Amino acid sequence: MAETTITISLELRLEDDCLTGCALGASGERREFLGRLGLLATIDALVDDSYPNTLADGDDQRRGS
Repeated sequence: MAETTITISLELRLEDDCLTGCALGASGERREFLGRLGLLATIDALVDDSYPNTLADGDDQRRGS
């Protein structure tokens, strides 16, 4: 598999012991998130949006689907 670099910028805030913020994808798309799981889901979504065909196929193969 070819190596691919994806750039994501994060703006993080700690509000009442809860991590919040936004992530900016390489093409400027902005996604808000709440909590650590929200951050992970946001990163996954930005990666999927950047390379929908190549990574989705690889993820399916790794899962055994």
